Amino acid sequence: MKVFISYTHDGKNYADKVKKDLRDQNIGIRIDKKCIGPGQIGLKEIDDALYHVDYVLGVITKDYLTSIGGAEAYAKISEGLPKKDIRFIPLFFIPPKKVESVIIPAIQGYIFSEDYEKGLHDLIKFRIYSPFIT
Repeated sequence: MKVFISYTHDGKNYADKVKKDLRDQNIGIRIDKKCIGPGQIGLKEIDDALYHVDYVLGVITKDYLTSIGGAEAYAKISEGLPKKDIRFIPLFFIPPKKVESVIIPAIQGYIFSEDYEKGLHDLIKFRIYSPFIT
């Protein structure tokens, strides 16, 4: 399985921790923002990653929806809407009630804001038992 971890500046430390923990579980990370050089938006890299991963994991923080990460999330969500196969998974590092979006909190995600280890466990359990992943 390959995932794209989408995050913004205020979620960098969370994203780094998730990335390390997922790699420890042999989950491939296709790209993250460290791959994009200074002064580059990296739209081609982002676009390529969004179409070549199994899931986009959005590290949902206070600033996420107003960042490029928010655009990545909505792109992945809209790609799956016609087939009702949304491959975006929010990782809530703030309570879902505090996310200023109707769509993001409505998508099944994992709550890391209360207990990181439980959120990670539930995410890894999803990976193991999901019928979508081979």
